[in-house]
Amino acid sequence: MVGRMSLQFIGDYGIFLPGRDAVGCAALDQNRLVRWYTTRSALEKLGGPGARDVSDLVNRFHQNRQLLERAADLKYRKGKVERDGSIRIELADLDGIAGL
Repeated sequence: MVGRMSLQFIGDYGIFLPGRDAVGCAALDQNRLVRWYTTRSALEKLGGPGARDVSDLVNRFHQNRQLLERAADLKYRKGKVERDGSIRIELADLDGIAGL
């Protein structure tokens, strides 16, 4: 569905999602909760290779949060969501935004 409204990021704390090997949290589209997460490969690119542990990935998520929120919002407005309605931010999603 193209033409969605922008997401409102609610500032909840990112948590590691072992099943997705990613760090995620939530945003709102009016009154609808939208889950979004960033993959390990994207977080490692942003913070250098080889995250020491899960807490290092979560720290990288928070250090780059504004950039990741922009990527999630852009992907959401384009309608590029997963089957479950979540937004997966991968390395390729950051290329145009961060110039990586």
